[in-house]
Parts: sequence; C-alpha cells; structure tokens
Amino acid sequence: SDLIVPKGITLTISPGTTVKFQGSKLEVSGTLNAEGTAELPIAFTSDTSWGGIMLLETSINSRISYALIEKIIGTALDVNVGPVTLINSTLRLANLGLHIRSSQTKFAENEIYSNQVGVIAGSSTNVVLEKHTIRDNGIGIRVPGKALVEWDLLTAEDQRTVGDELVGVVSDADPHHDRRGAISGAAGLPRLIPIPSRAL
Repeated sequence: SDLIVPKGITLTISPGTTVKFQGSKLEVSGTLNAEGTAELPIAFTSDTSWGGIMLLETSINSRISYALIEKIIGTALDVNVGPVTLINSTLRLANLGLHIRSSQTKFAENEIYSNQVGVIAGSSTNVVLEKHTIRDNGIGIRVPGKALVEWDLLTAEDQRTVGDELVGVVSDADPHHDRRGAISGAAGLPRLIPIPSRAL
C-alpha cells in the first residue's frame, strides 16, 4: 500500500538510506526531509517500478538533496505546493521526471534524464531552474499555458528541437511566449542562458 505522511508530520530519511517501493507511492501531506550527502546519497527506487513521490496541497517545507528517484510509472516528483527545495538530485527512468505546480520552489543542480518528459511546469507557475542538466528525455521541458520557466546554466542535451530558440523544450503557447533563454556555444552541448524577459 502507499506510504502516507499526514499533515503536520515530518518524515525524515537519513543519509545513505535506500527506500524500496513495490508498485506503491509516497504521498506527503506533511513534510518530507530527505537530505543525503555526496558521500551518502539517498535512493528512492524499486526492484520493478513504483508510483513516485507526491507533495500534496498541505505539504510544506519539504527538502530533498543528494537523492536518486528512479524507476517510476507516472511522475518521479510531483510538487503541488511549496515551499519545496530539490538540489543535487537525480530523477530518471519515469514517464515524467518533475511536475511543478508551485512557484514556491528552489531547484538547483539536479540531473533529469531518461524520462519520457523531463519537466512540466504547471499552468501559471513561475519556475527557476538553476544549473540543471536535462538530457536524453523524449521531451526536455514542457511549458503549458502561461507558465514561465527561467534557467541559469541549464544544459539541454535532448535531441529534439521544438520552437525557434530552445532545445528539448515544448511550449503549448506561442513559441516566443512564456520562456526565457537562448542557445549559446556551438561546440559541445547547447547551453541555455538568460536573456531579457518577454512580456506575458
């Protein structure tokens, strides 16, 4: 059955812990504190597959760092509300790596790869991705509606070009709308860098 963290309760995962699921998911209405280290990362995984982590509407102040979230049917990390911090972590082998529905987030230095879709930013959400690597996904980033995604030193290695400026990015709106970034660096991987904002 699913692992449920009720509202007002904090689930703390110690550095170096491997948490294995068998078809179930982790639903957090309270707080998830899963802070590993470079030497002792945390793994959320399965011998087969599982349902991923959902931070629900009443969840607050969850922190995930130096963690691996993998082998998911569905979404690896579904962020419905913040504040949420995700840093130095890896999301891979899922239908969707990261679904962001909250603007109260800090995402930095994560690697998101080998998913059908790397990142979806929820409609009307403002998201900042700092120093991410998003590679080898069917689609790197999907930006629906009036969502705004900003990035700093984001590497997009997906071999799919959509729109005029961005690699691995799909926008459901005008390709010149809702996004900031441009490709630079002809040698090696394309790199997205901030450019002046376009009016929404």
